[in-house]
Order: sequence, then structure tokens, then C-alpha cells
Amino acid sequence: MRIAFCPFIDLLSTDIPCILDVSVKWELGTPHLVIDNIYESGGKVSILFNNDPRYHGIGSLIADAAEHDEKLLDRAVEQADFDREAA
Repeated sequence: MRIAFCPFIDLLSTDIPCILDVSVKWELGTPHLVIDNIYESGGKVSILFNNDPRYHGIGSLIADAAEHDEKLLDRAVEQADFDREAA
């Protein structure tokens, strides 16, 4: 699923608007956010899997911020539940 995300990256002292391609993995009844890919805000260019090392570095910072964002996890779980009910 895709979710808009705009973390503040301390190292860069700026917000980075992007789109996350995420999934939710359950371990012992606890949800965990899995970052499958990160796209620039236009949604076409991968930041995480880009050949440019600068993009890859920024992608790693965004992934770290996303994995520790409880509100983002809650949104992903809610969307996963909605998608499962709609199927």
C-alpha cells in the first residue's frame, strides 16, 4: 500500500515529502511496518533503490524515520484492515 509521509530529517534539517510503499508484518500478534520502497513526492522515482548514492542515503534516513513512527504504523494497520475487509 502507498502512504504519503513527510518526515523531518535532523541530519539534513529539512522535511522530505515522499510516498512510502509499505506492508504490515505481524509477529506474535504485534504489527511491524515493512518499508518496501520509497518514492519522491511525484511517486515515480525510487529513492530507496536509486543508483545514486545520495538518494540511497536519504532513503535510508527516511526508512529509519518511518520504522519508528507509531502514527504511520497505525495508518498502515488501519489501511491493511480496510483492504482486507474490502476483499
